[in-house]
Amino acid sequence: FHPVLADYPLSSGEVPYAYRPIDGGWFDAGDYGHYVHNAALVWFCIGVAMDLAPDRHFADGELNIPESGNGVPDILDELSWGMDWAMSMQDQSDGGVYWRLSSGAFDTGLPSAVSEPRFIYEKTTRATAQFAAMGAIFARLIQDYDAPRAALVLDAAEQAWEFVRTRPIWPAEGTLYRNPTEHPGGGEYSLRSSKPDMEWAAAELYRTTGDVAYQDAYRALVDETPFDVT
Repeated sequence: FHPVLADYPLSSGEVPYAYRPIDGGWFDAGDYGHYVHNAALVWFCIGVAMDLAPDRHFADGELNIPESGNGVPDILDELSWGMDWAMSMQDQSDGGVYWRLSSGAFDTGLPSAVSEPRFIYEKTTRATAQFAAMGAIFARLIQDYDAPRAALVLDAAEQAWEFVRTRPIWPAEGTLYRNPTEHPGGGEYSLRSSKPDMEWAAAELYRTTGDVAYQDAYRALVDETPFDVT
C-alpha cells in the first residue's frame, strides 16, 4: 500500500507498505502500471461490442491463447483475465476500488528487470464507478458460460455502486487528482468529474439487473452529467 492511503477521505485504515496480492490484468503501455481508468475502456469497447453484436465472430479458439478450447469465446477469456485483476483491486471491507497499481516512478527496463516496489494507490469514486460498470457488463457476458462467476462479479459490482452511492466523492467534484509527492507513480489521468462514470455504472447495472433503483439513479444523473464526446 502507498503511504498516502493511511490518511485521505476514503481510507479504510490501510497500513503503509503492507502487501496485498494482485493477480491478472494488463500493463498499461510502455510502463508497467495497471490503471482502472484505462482498463475500463476495454470493457466499453470490446465488452460492449460483444454485448451489442453477439452474432459477430467472437469464437472460442480464434486467438490461440491458453484458454482456447474451453468452450468460451477467447475474447471473453481475455476479459476474464482482466476481471481477475480488477476484482483484486477492490477493497472487500467496503467495496471501494483502488485506481492504480504501479511502481513509484516510471520503469525504465524490461519487465523482467524491474525490481522496485510496486504501490497500490488510492480508492477513488471514478475508479469504483468504472469497476461497477465493468462488472455489470462482464456478468452479462459470462452468464451463459459460468453463472457462479457472473453472480460473484455482479455482487462485487453492486458493492462498488453502494460505495459510490454512500461515500464522499473523491477527488471532490470539480477538482483534479494529483499524484502524491512521495512515490508519484505513473500518469494521473485526471478528470474534474466522476459523474459520467457514475452514470455509466447506473446504466450498466440497470441493464444487467433490471432493478429500477439503478434506472432512477441514471435518470437523476442525466441532467447534471458533463459529457465530453471526445
